[in-house]
Amino acid sequence: MFALISTSGNVIELSDDTTFDSIRVKVGGYAELVHDRFNDSGISAYVDEDARMKTGIEPNPVASFIMGVPLFGDVVMVGLYDSNEERDTALTDEQWRIIREASNS
Repeated sequence: MFALISTSGNVIELSDDTTFDSIRVKVGGYAELVHDRFNDSGISAYVDEDARMKTGIEPNPVASFIMGVPLFGDVVMVGLYDSNEERDTALTDEQWRIIREASNS
């Protein structure tokens, strides 16, 4: 499963067969892949690459905390990219724990 984290901190489970086009719709624009900066959790995030510049797009404090960089708008969290399968992997139980703990703090 993937995770959609809204700007309000709500976490929604998404099927791990979610398509790139579907991710683009969920983040509200062209999806850019961001990797975590500090905790080496193996979590990656898709964000709207222009969200920071768009009027009315709120910061996403939960996703920003997890990834270690300021993120804006709704964010889709995924596991590591599998180059053999050419797709993102599902989040592990440990990655889900990190996301749930961040969303509850």
